[in-house]
Amino acid sequence: MSDGTSKHWAQSVHPVVAASRRVGQTSDESQRKFLSELFAIRQFESVADFGCGLAKWLHAAKQFGASTICGYDIPEIPLNRRGLATEEFVAADLSKEVSLRQRYDLAISTEAAEHLPLESGDQFVQTLTTASDWILFGAALPYQGGMGHHNENWIEYWANLFGLRGYDCYDLFRLKFWHDTGITYFYRQNTVLFVRAGADGALREKGHAPVRPVTLIHPEMYIKAINRSIPPHMRKIELDIQNYYSHVLDHLNHRQTTGYGQETLNFSELWKSK
Repeated sequence: MSDGTSKHWAQSVHPVVAASRRVGQTSDESQRKFLSELFAIRQFESVADFGCGLAKWLHAAKQFGASTICGYDIPEIPLNRRGLATEEFVAADLSKEVSLRQRYDLAISTEAAEHLPLESGDQFVQTLTTASDWILFGAALPYQGGMGHHNENWIEYWANLFGLRGYDCYDLFRLKFWHDTGITYFYRQNTVLFVRAGADGALREKGHAPVRPVTLIHPEMYIKAINRSIPPHMRKIELDIQNYYSHVLDHLNHRQTTGYGQETLNFSELWKSK
């Protein structure tokens, strides 16, 4: 960017996300809901977030009882904006080997790995597995879109990298939260738990078993991607979101009046006319 900053920190809400929250009559509770599930399985005294941004995951972890938190990220956001103390932050280039302050009970990295170069994917997974036996992880899928994305990739790609290091995938959240508009869609779509084999006793005691994860495309991502190619005056994001959630949210009482299947897929002429 012209001013030298990464622009990863935008606080604007995409129209698809805003529409789903309006339809579901919810606010953003993404971090609280995920960590509520995790902390019900076991207590995490120390938590680190790699690509912590505004440190929302760390603040939520502290609310659930974590006594030590630490964010690792590039240093362009002031600490007071992150709400972190000096000892709770490490300035780090996550595309390279990271010097860790300690090993943590839980490492988190959500919607950060896609900001790193493709050739850094393996090194980043090495950083995470060095940091903890338990890793809450999610990264943008191909064509998800976003500022500063360099390595959008399938969940199978990441699962292979974790598997090479002896980590199994526990897919505890995606289907459970699939229709929860209080959680931003990309967390619902992408976030899973990787745990080192042999360190998963707390999960097995509660009846959970590892799986080989498969890519899932959330309807909100699909609607977002489709509307990129449609001229602004023809987009119907709000209606598309209403039509989808009318089938899954009982209180909507929405009657679908728009049919699908006859859309014009070539908008080049329409773009020229605008």
